[in-house]
Amino acid sequence: MIFVAGDIGGTHTRLLLGEVRKGGWQTLARADYPSDQFETFDDLLRLFLETGRFRPVSMVLAVAGPVRHGRVKVTNLPWTLDALELARQHALEDVILLNDFEAQGHALPLLGAEDVVTLQAGEPEPDGVRALIGAGTGLGMAQVVPCAGSWRVIPGEGGHADFAPRNEAELDLWRHVRKELGRASVESLLSGPGIERIHRYLCQRDGVTTPEAGTAQISQAALAEPGSRERETLRLFVHLYGAVAGNLALLDLPRGGLYLGGGIAPKILPLLQAEGFLEAFLDKAPMGDLLKTIPVQVVINEALGLLGAAEVAVQLAEGR
Repeated sequence: MIFVAGDIGGTHTRLLLGEVRKGGWQTLARADYPSDQFETFDDLLRLFLETGRFRPVSMVLAVAGPVRHGRVKVTNLPWTLDALELARQHALEDVILLNDFEAQGHALPLLGAEDVVTLQAGEPEPDGVRALIGAGTGLGMAQVVPCAGSWRVIPGEGGHADFAPRNEAELDLWRHVRKELGRASVESLLSGPGIERIHRYLCQRDGVTTPEAGTAQISQAALAEPGSRERETLRLFVHLYGAVAGNLALLDLPRGGLYLGGGIAPKILPLLQAEGFLEAFLDKAPMGDLLKTIPVQVVINEALGLLGAAEVAVQLAEGR
């Protein structure tokens, strides 16, 4: 059976054409597209399938947004996807829409040692609950729980929970975000736009003109210039990331591991290792010793959502 798997995010859309084989799948074609260059997902999908060399039977899409009754509005794109309509338009027998972090959760059991970097070894329990958090264009979360010899993935929208400042400096940042947006959510700071927002805040705090700098430029300068305002930006970002990840670990108790996914973590890995992520993660008295037992790993395989969508497509084929 031939299928389409996709990972749709605010910045990139990754598509894979695969064929189910014994024990997994074989990739027939793959392409990555800038999401904002297309008016609709349908336009992008038609471009991907236009060669007509292979005829897919099913499609599984990981989408950055809450899925309900087979429909989803992409959080950071003007796209709305409907599973039944996509199936009709492209003559597909099945179309499944998943929250992007739900799909990533399905991929966690597939990861090898080469796909992750350990921040804290902890005391892993192979059958323990796993938690996933990832900053990119937005901030996603999911829980992966053992269920009847397999795994069940429970997605959430925790990125839109309230940002809780922990000290006076973060309280000032909270006031800045609240004034700008009307509400300070976790995602308003732990995301690509959040890095830019923190940088603007620090520039305004210091009375300097805010330079036109995007997430990639700020991150690169932070890695290259230890004494720069960009480094301070990422240091604050890393502290906030660790604190929120620690909150998630307290909520889920992921003894099987807490995983940092998303597009940002692999790109700033040296800063996650050196700028206080674990200190903020563990700063949860009286539960710091408990959190030391939680394995914490950065996923450096940026195709996690695509892999998860493909895994669900294989499960769909095997269940026919």
